[in-house]
Amino acid sequence: MKTTFHDIKRAGRAGLILVPLMGVAVIFALYFFKPGGGTSYTETVISAKDKAKITVQQVNLHSISKSLTVYGMRNAGRMPASTDELSSKCGVPRDKFADASPTGEGLIYIPGQSQRSPASNILLYPSAPDSKGLYPVLYLGGKIESLSEQQLNEAVDKTSQSMQQ
Repeated sequence: MKTTFHDIKRAGRAGLILVPLMGVAVIFALYFFKPGGGTSYTETVISAKDKAKITVQQVNLHSISKSLTVYGMRNAGRMPASTDELSSKCGVPRDKFADASPTGEGLIYIPGQSQRSPASNILLYPSAPDSKGLYPVLYLGGKIESLSEQQLNEAVDKTSQSMQQ
């Protein structure tokens, strides 16, 4: 079969389309899979998952705070006496608490408080830190704050001392 000038011209156009597509593929690959590490996309996804977990935990604490406020108003300022009472009366699933979990992970509730206790007392905190090494805590006053392990220990001690007075 004889090759004509028209056939060569058509093949050249196909090559001109293929070259930019290959360029786009190379740019895409370099953007998402950087040389020397290649984990920026993966790190971004992991970071987003960690942020989502932290946000969910804070939203859960906020929801529990609202339930506890209503519970306190209905019970002359008294807070639930145990995690069982907190679970049954405030709608918090029992398996969310560390004492009900087979792994020991979950929320730790400090019972024996009332709405007249200092607002700086801790009510709930997780047994394990989040991905940043911080513990999101729920204070009696409804405030939610992330604390380091040392800050958490100091706040729990302060709460215990105020309950003994």
